[in-house]
Amino acid sequence: MSYLLALLLLFASPAWGQTAAFPLNKSVTSPVNQGVSIVLTPLQNTQNVRVYDFSVRCSAGTATLTISDGATPIRVYPNQITSSYRIGTFTVPLIATRGQTMTLALTSCGSGNTGALSVRADSY
Repeated sequence: MSYLLALLLLFASPAWGQTAAFPLNKSVTSPVNQGVSIVLTPLQNTQNVRVYDFSVRCSAGTATLTISDGATPIRVYPNQITSSYRIGTFTVPLIATRGQTMTLALTSCGSGNTGALSVRADSY
């Protein structure tokens, strides 16, 4: 009887056949006059990277944020990053091609300025 119960619990588990997600949350601040990037790498080449949201800002000036799947840009925010926080939340997370990295790249915010970039993501 206990073997049957254990077998039933194993197959009733919602995680059966699923890989656990591993958080890849990161934050960076650029040096003065430079851009900055966050590269999200899946734990294994059989996994995906999933981005839920990001926040970004410049101390002053403007910059461009580009989100790429591998080498392919999939979202570009040209000259839209200013000294006000810009928060991007995806109702359906951005998902990289299986085994590919996802990169968030912020260009320089201009002379004498810094940029800050944070992302909430995971690998599954």
